Amino acid sequence: MLTGSELRSIRDALQLHLPHQQDQRPSLLSDAIRSGAAAAGRRIAAAVSPHWKRAEAACDGPIDVIDMFSGGGGMSAGFRAVNGLVPAYRLLLAVDIDPVANATYERNLGLRPVVADVSRLSRDRKKLARLVAEAGRRRGNPLVLIGCAPCQGFSSHRNSSGGGDRRNNLFVDFARVAAALWPDAVVVENVPELLTDRYWPFVTQARRILERAGYFVHLGVHNLASFGVPQERFRALMLAFRRPFLPPMGFLERGHYRTVRDAIGGISPVKAGGRDPNDPMHYTVAHRPSTRGYSR
Repeated sequence: MLTGSELRSIRDALQLHLPHQQDQRPSLLSDAIRSGAAAAGRRIAAAVSPHWKRAEAACDGPIDVIDMFSGGGGMSAGFRAVNGLVPAYRLLLAVDIDPVANATYERNLGLRPVVADVSRLSRDRKKLARLVAEAGRRRGNPLVLIGCAPCQGFSSHRNSSGGGDRRNNLFVDFARVAAALWPDAVVVENVPELLTDRYWPFVTQARRILERAGYFVHLGVHNLASFGVPQERFRALMLAFRRPFLPPMGFLERGHYRTVRDAIGGISPVKAGGRDPNDPMHYTVAHRPSTRGYSR
């Protein structure tokens, strides 16, 4: 469990987001708050399952969360997991056009995503505002907007279309949605190739839209292993806040990175090509012997 001082630091961070505190506390990310947030991250990373169970039973927090391109709900799950420590967030709205991903999101998070095209929403502010209002947006409460647009068009694993992939425009469309909704914080994650020369025009345009809307924007590549992901996974992050802020810092040193065994070592072992009879989603691929030998 977190110590009392660590919990107070987290609660202080939440208080900074509340409307009646905004003009009284000038710094969003003081050293104490960063320390408390890092401690919380370490605790959650070390025991995801218990925190998730507590989060599922926890009350909603004061901060509304909207997840565009919500997919299977990975980013939303991260925000909800925080509620296992202290009630902070409420998943307000999820938007995606993939029915399979939406079914996964609803099954795991209990919220049915709205089937809508973010590109069209970015050009229809009335429809966007109506969608948010119908979801139950609480007037005066802080809002976080997530926007992890499809990465296939940017990824080095599928780059034959390059800058011509139509999905890449969704990155800019999301920035227009953010400018229209004007949330307190904007969180975008994508592949690091996003920040290369090839795709920089999309980044420049999106950043310009956000800055013209009054946001301070951070762009950078971060190793998510330092944030508790059991994999050396480098991702581009674009964060935007209404106030100046410090960029995020990982809370795990290299010698303390989580391993795959740490994350899933408790599930039943399955032979190559087999499937767990009690969990149809737990199965393995039957690789050729030469492939298995190489991986070893």
